[in-house]
This record gives sequence, structure tokens and C-alpha cells, in this order.
Amino acid sequence: MGKNTFFTGQPVLNQLLSLLDRNGIRSIARRGDHDRYYRYFDTYTHLVTMLYCAFNKCTSSREVVSGMQACLHKLGHTGIVKCPARSTLCDANARRSFAVFADVYEQLYRRHKHLLPDSRLRIDPKLFIADSSTITLFQRILNAPSPGKSDGRRKGGIKVHTLINAADDVPLKVSFTAASANDMPFLKEIHLQPGSFIVFDKGYVNYSQYERFCKEGVFFVTRQKKDARYVVEAVNELSEHSKELGVIEDKALLQGTRTQKEGIKLKVRLVTFFDKESARTFEFLTNNFSLPPESIADIYKKKMAHRNTF
Repeated sequence: MGKNTFFTGQPVLNQLLSLLDRNGIRSIARRGDHDRYYRYFDTYTHLVTMLYCAFNKCTSSREVVSGMQACLHKLGHTGIVKCPARSTLCDANARRSFAVFADVYEQLYRRHKHLLPDSRLRIDPKLFIADSSTITLFQRILNAPSPGKSDGRRKGGIKVHTLINAADDVPLKVSFTAASANDMPFLKEIHLQPGSFIVFDKGYVNYSQYERFCKEGVFFVTRQKKDARYVVEAVNELSEHSKELGVIEDKALLQGTRTQKEGIKLKVRLVTFFDKESARTFEFLTNNFSLPPESIADIYKKKMAHRNTF
């Protein structure tokens, strides 16, 4: 970027808003009828208000509204017609569906995808990572993610499930649940192209979804659970190169559910790997039988490298 940059002297929020397509956002809101009950506080105004909240680290709706009222003379630059009342903001947060903001994000991603850095090309564009992160809240808002502390104090929270494209280094899909909810249902929402790889941890163990991935030609890499039941069908011979890189064992398994009702039996591969940096042994489970065992371990390492993204 040259010295005469358009962004010089502009607040960060204005720079961000300049990337948004206002007409596109209003079009998305019209299709889903998300602005039906609001005269001034439309979806675009709601989005700008919440961005203001995030950038100024506001901790309450009163703080958001008071801050925006103090900057009333500057709101015209953001495209806001009228400063929202506190009751209007709270009502919209409770009633307006998060789906409209998911659609806005997808629109923004498609519009600016070509601006992502070229360094992303060093990673396989068909590698996807699923992970979750918990945002702590008061227990009265959402259920707690754990039984609580010894002193009886408990906090609730929101669990954010994210699917990220490792090549682009940006989320493709975001889903919210109570922090106490199980991670497994998120896999049902993920549909990838044949030949893609998806990496996730042990919290997403779901044999029915593993079976679906196999049928759709999607490869998964995850960690093996300690109580998993399986039958060893074959032990693959390791090369000296694989042993030097830390591979201990490479086995073919027949693994599945315990109950007769589901009756899922999967042909999977278990790669046991010793990581010299952490001095830990890991067991990686995958349905890919063609890659070298060290490559399976390397795929999971890419997930750990992106962990700070979530």
C-alpha cells in the first residue's frame, strides 16, 4: 500500500465498516424478513452497534447505548440513522435470529476471499479444522459447562463451534450452543467435498458421522479415546524414515459402537506417534490408508497450530 492511503486518519471501526456491503446486508435481511418488526433498528444498524460494543469492550447494553449517544454527531458516518434505545437493543438481541449474521459473514467472506495472503497456499486447501471454545457467562443465562467449584460457585457459558479452512485461516462456519452441550452434534452440520480432510479432537467422537464421512469420500483425523473398543486386523510395517520421525505403530482396526442397535463397524487406521517436543505419545484415528503415518500426525499438528484461532 502506498503512502497516500485512503485509511490514514480514519477510526478502525470506520475502516471495518467500509468493507461491508450495506445494500447486500439489507437484501439478506429482506429475504429472511429479519427487519419486519423494526422501523429504525434494522440488521445493518444492529451489526454496527454490536461491532461498536466489541471494539469498545462494553460490558452492558446500558454502556453501549450511552457510548453511542455520546458520539451521536458521528453516527452519520457509520450509516446509522438513529441511536438505538436500550430496550430496542435488548429486544433485538433476544429476538433477531443469529442466522442473518451468519449469512452476512458468508457474504463478506466470498466478497473479500481473493484478498487473503498468498502464504495460505502453502497449506492444502482441502484441509478443514473443527474446534470449540467456551465463553463464560452467568449461570442464570445458560447452563454451566461443569458441575462447579468446591465452594458452590458456578458459571454458565456459550460454546462456540467453529469450522475453519486451514488454507484461508478464517472460519467457514460458526455455531453456538450452551457450554454444557455436547460437541458431537456439530459434525452433522458439516458437509465437505470428496477428498477433503477434516481434523477434530476427541470431544467430537460420533461413529455415525464417521460412517457418513467414509461414504461421502471425506477423510477425518482425530484422537483415539481410551475406552474405544476395536479389533486389530493388521499391523503395517514401518519404514526407518517413519520411525525416525516418531511413528511407533501403524495398525488397521475394525472399530465401532458398543450397542447392537446402531451396529456401526468402521475400518479405520490407528497411528501411534511420539512427539519429541512435548515428550508425549498420541494415538491418531483416521479413515485414510494411503498417506504415510507421519503425514497423519502432521495433519493433526496443523490443527494445534491453528488452535489460537478459536
